[in-house]
Amino acid sequence: MPDITTIVTKREDGVPNNTVAETPSSMPDVLVKALSPARITVTRVLRVYLQSLVGMLSVVMSGMAPDALIPPADFVSKLQLAAGLALAPATMALLQNAVELLTKFDESHPQLRA
Repeated sequence: MPDITTIVTKREDGVPNNTVAETPSSMPDVLVKALSPARITVTRVLRVYLQSLVGMLSVVMSGMAPDALIPPADFVSKLQLAAGLALAPATMALLQNAVELLTKFDESHPQLRA
């Protein structure tokens, strides 16, 4: 069986990158891939943005008749509107991840507290 890849946030005291955790013979081994907190944050924010973009695009185009053709200029303007509307949830995801990272930083460096 092929190894199962697991992605975790990189930690100083954690498992080294590309470590293979052996499992019983009936199960595949687990390969641990450590990613930096910044990379995980960017991935989360982009995911939220793209999900929101698809949702907002559906909303701004929902007023059209089902059999109507969309002129390219109209589609581009609606895509731009949806892209702008999708910024708010992506910004909220960025702020949420920033708070999470700052909380972890504060917990790992108590000597820096005021």
